[in-house]
Amino acid sequence: MTAKNISLSAIHYHPTAPVTSEIDAGFKNRRDFEFLELHNPSGQAVDLRGLRFISGIDFEFDASAFILELNAGKSLIIASNQEAFESRFGTTWNVAGTFRKDTNLNNGGERIAAINSAGQIVLDVTYSDQPPWPTAPDGQGSFLTLSSPDKSGLASAWNAASESGIRFPAGALQPYLKWLENYFTADALDRPLITGWTADPDLDGMNNLLEYFHGSDPSRAMQSPHALKIDRDMEESNAKWQITFSKVAELPGIEWSLEHSTDLQSWATITAPAPTAGESRHHYSWMESASSAARFFRLKLTAQE
Repeated sequence: MTAKNISLSAIHYHPTAPVTSEIDAGFKNRRDFEFLELHNPSGQAVDLRGLRFISGIDFEFDASAFILELNAGKSLIIASNQEAFESRFGTTWNVAGTFRKDTNLNNGGERIAAINSAGQIVLDVTYSDQPPWPTAPDGQGSFLTLSSPDKSGLASAWNAASESGIRFPAGALQPYLKWLENYFTADALDRPLITGWTADPDLDGMNNLLEYFHGSDPSRAMQSPHALKIDRDMEESNAKWQITFSKVAELPGIEWSLEHSTDLQSWATITAPAPTAGESRHHYSWMESASSAARFFRLKLTAQE
């Protein structure tokens, strides 16, 4: 086992506070929801026996671990508390075990390191809650996810991914998963950190839910011709905003609205006119009065339970 066939791919060091239902279930502390994800980026299965953490948490892949071999392209979770983890994130994950000896992750950052059975360091990341590291994972509902495996020691190799992005609302789940199959391998489909609603695996600034809405490719970075576009016509005496975008015609379980604001604080919904409806896509294009010098627009998407 080397750093080429095992990587630390996610760090959830400061989860959001438990909600009432979680507290009622006995999960009263944020630390209950901490986790690490390990990933095998190679083309062959890796034997995990003897892999042991020497910094950050206490855990070893020994006889008491639930998983001792990780197939090519697969991932596993080491959770602070497995029951708490599954109550928040679901039961579809491969959980190898839980943090031992009452260890947990440091909210301010620390070194996480592990050695193989030969005593060689194969995992070594020192994260922080301060820039240049992403700060959203510091108790704001996100966690660190690795985007550049060959540069895992650098802050620039890590992004923030939302907790909510790895919890799939049932009403929209099946059509969404069917859509994902067009773009991702079976191994990637097993990784909500790649295929969750708010994940952005191609790093083009559009998360998977937005790509799904517009019908664009979530695996390839590109400027979607269907994305929301706002243009202001400055030549007319009565200036107007030209608003255009298109969406996939049928999106079960997905609700959307276009909103505007003058201060980024208070938002109001814009009533969109009827679209030009094609067989598989709805096209929207209309003019809005430019009543103020500054105006902001956003497309709000919600996946229904």
